[in-house]
Amino acid sequence: MGTAPSSTVVETPPVKAELSVELLVLHFPPESPLTDELLAQLSSLNGPWHFERTPEGALQIMAPATPDADYFGYEVMWVVGQWAYTLAGGRTHGASPGSTMPDGAVLSPDGAWISDERLASLPPLGQGRGFPSVVPDLIVEFRSPSDELPKQQDKLERWIRYGARLGWLFDPGEARLYVYRPGTEPQVLERPNRISGEPELPGLEIDLSEIWW
Repeated sequence: MGTAPSSTVVETPPVKAELSVELLVLHFPPESPLTDELLAQLSSLNGPWHFERTPEGALQIMAPATPDADYFGYEVMWVVGQWAYTLAGGRTHGASPGSTMPDGAVLSPDGAWISDERLASLPPLGQGRGFPSVVPDLIVEFRSPSDELPKQQDKLERWIRYGARLGWLFDPGEARLYVYRPGTEPQVLERPNRISGEPELPGLEIDLSEIWW
């Protein structure tokens, strides 16, 4: 009689989870931290879900944007991209890339623009950047109906503290825009027809009159 094949038991570290309306937070034990490599693998295998790392090393999993928020984001970031291409230089990003913050957090905005000056501090493409330690000059977030506004506002305020020069939080459902700048209280605009990046981003003007619904 043959011997039964042996099996290998893989022990996985305990993971504690917290579930809220719009995101799932997974906490990792100190002996098995959430590394950049693991975060990158999870992000690449599970799109269009959004993954971030908190300063405490927890994994935040956020639901994909709704079609309406995604459309609004595409329209706004297309204009930002054209402005960068024709006038400002730098690089425009959508929701995928993450950036490592000074406290170890990895954040991924819905949209961003990084100036050539800040890009110059990074190693060349393909040379092990991982999640680069660079804070975009412009941060853009778009609120979906399932997103809790206070948490998104807190995220914008964190971006500004980390060094972003300008932040826009669009709430398409309420036709409202929150504008964040260092050293000032957020400005709340009700259904603005236009938004300007002045004085931080000269020449950036976006016509919003045809985008609000």
